[in-house]
Amino acid sequence: QMCIRDSQEVHQLPDTSPYWLCTLANNQHDLQELGGSLEQTPFWRAIGLSSCHGVVQVMDEACTPHSRIWCIFEIFVALFELENKGFEVLARIQEGTQLYDDKDVPAGPALRTADGMEHIKTQLEGKGGSFPWNIAQKGARVEVQQAQAS
Repeated sequence: QMCIRDSQEVHQLPDTSPYWLCTLANNQHDLQELGGSLEQTPFWRAIGLSSCHGVVQVMDEACTPHSRIWCIFEIFVALFELENKGFEVLARIQEGTQLYDDKDVPAGPALRTADGMEHIKTQLEGKGGSFPWNIAQKGARVEVQQAQAS
């Protein structure tokens, strides 16, 4: 819930803004309902809705979404298959991991868009900060062929 609020804050969206969570799109224990073409999957259909502006991938320290083939598929659909869809990665700056002007950067949200724009709450507050380097580095080294259909 905190990450959704972070995204809403960055984009100045009201609390009533809808977010679709792919984890809830299908029965995780019976994936037979995913049969048919890729365009018929809940992932593609949701991203393809005219009311969908894009994909926000919430990234943990281990970059877990990049180990899941469906999460990579969502990026592919948003960036290459459908027009006018955005893609953003939302991470958190962890306490004690960054310095600015010899002071610790407070923990907080860091959002990076597909076009390289960063929206860092602590920067806007004049406290410095950047998108977490460890997450950017892991993201750049994704091996799609190692992803799992979990």
